[in-house]
Amino acid sequence: MADSLNAATTIAPVVVDHSNTTATTATTTTTTADPAPAAAAAAADPTTTTTTTTAALLALLHADRGFPVVAESLLFKRYIAISNRTVRMPRELLPPEQQLQQQDEETDAAAAAPAARVVDWDVVGPPPAVTTAFPNFCVVFVYHTATRTTTLLLEYMQGINSVRYGMISGGYEPKKHASMLECAQMELSEEGRLTGGRWVPLLPHDAHRGIMEVKWCANRFAPFLVVDPVPDGKPGKRDVEECMEVVPGVTMAALDAIILEGNLALTAVQTSIMARAWLAREGLL
Repeated sequence: MADSLNAATTIAPVVVDHSNTTATTATTTTTTADPAPAAAAAAADPTTTTTTTTAALLALLHADRGFPVVAESLLFKRYIAISNRTVRMPRELLPPEQQLQQQDEETDAAAAAPAARVVDWDVVGPPPAVTTAFPNFCVVFVYHTATRTTTLLLEYMQGINSVRYGMISGGYEPKKHASMLECAQMELSEEGRLTGGRWVPLLPHDAHRGIMEVKWCANRFAPFLVVDPVPDGKPGKRDVEECMEVVPGVTMAALDAIILEGNLALTAVQTSIMARAWLAREGLL
């Protein structure tokens, strides 16, 4: 597998200029700015609240930071875990109408106005007591250059109690996998019945902590592209509860139709966009 690693390509991040909505490719990571000065400016000059709040939120985005976590406790755990996360949201970063609402709620004139609002959230993901390295699962886009097609899965999805298309994916287990790449390769065998190929990690840089699964979930995934894998004569065993069928030979037009019908898992949609961008740059589409 060393050859696959040596052949891997890292994609440069795209930085969006919010002043004119144009995008340019950058070869360096964005500087992690402190949102405090922007928040202070917003408090001092209400007419600039929208602009400075946007700047402060963008600083958090580029630093991959959020609000201070006051407390976190486990509510439920079986195959997944649900936690209560209490965060302190700076009042200066709330919309103006919420700032005024909070000001009206502060009836004790002797007390100093609190600088933040404390909010409880339900969060799905690793339990608070577990130290988790992110990303913590992978998604794999398979591409066959000879036919210019991909391979999908037709899979039962328990959350909606229905069947949708998805891509090869699976959770990273430190005791089982030496790396996220090995996790992706094992899932390719188990779910896709394929092996080998040229592997391309699709995250913008090695230090990236992964793409969020959904807004209310702590899980983050690493998308991969594998080019020209071959059938695996001895595929790994699938989990006993998995119900899926391999769907080979899906053209890019057919893939687009599945996406537009709303029948492809969101993690697979994101992975498809990133993989096809790389393939287009390489002239393989």
